Amino acid sequence: MEQVKPLKARRQLGVELRAARTLVGKTQRDLAAALGTNQPRVLRAEHGDTLLTRAEVVQWLDATDAGQDVHDRVLVLVDGAHTETWPWRDGMAGGHLQGAAAVDEQAAVRIRNYAMQWMPGLVQTGAYAQALLAQLGGQDTPAAVAARLERQAILFEPGRRFELLFEESALLWSPAVGVMPAQLDRLLSVASLDAVEVAVLPTARVGASGWAPFMLWTDAEDAVAVTTELPNGEQVESSPDGVAAFEAVWSELWAAAHIGNAALDFIRQRSA
Repeated sequence: MEQVKPLKARRQLGVELRAARTLVGKTQRDLAAALGTNQPRVLRAEHGDTLLTRAEVVQWLDATDAGQDVHDRVLVLVDGAHTETWPWRDGMAGGHLQGAAAVDEQAAVRIRNYAMQWMPGLVQTGAYAQALLAQLGGQDTPAAVAARLERQAILFEPGRRFELLFEESALLWSPAVGVMPAQLDRLLSVASLDAVEVAVLPTARVGASGWAPFMLWTDAEDAVAVTTELPNGEQVESSPDGVAAFEAVWSELWAAAHIGNAALDFIRQRSA
């Protein structure tokens, strides 16, 4: 699978951090010790694959005796990197976006997905994916469908957790005639996996208003990032305050949802 390039601000931040380190002759292990982390994480930060917190970047700059002008320039990059939009066109490797999605999934040990209108890619049938991607356009649909189905193998990998939260409308809306019975059967099948928990938000409820669909990604180091799909690209949010706001929305929505057997019964009623 082709590796997707880091976001622009994140990539530039990595360049600045590496320059600060090498200018004073310190090694990646030196910086790892100063930050209380490990050398591979420092390497990923310099390549733009891992985004450090603002506090960690300040520690990095202090450890490398960076001047005030460097502090100011780099901290502007940090703030931009934590709230950056990734254009869809940048992820069109192989004529589709599935490689970019797979990179995010492979880096996560816990994925929380709030779906409003359509099924998440990890639970879609081939027929559902074919109809949906054809509607969205701009991709090589057969290749995208094949790659999307290949991504679903991650559901069976040990050490991962998936929490899928659906609005009731996602169970009712169909991208084409006749695809929903098999799709809902597929959702019930995925829900039976030990690593998967499914919840459904009934439309007839009080409070817990729906927002834009979003995903919360937790990596092996317990860092959390949020992605929200927009018409022009994917909004990435990883600042502590931004993540906390989405965590609060997730908790409110999850508390209002049917969970466990109640969710499965609700889905079965819609598939009858």
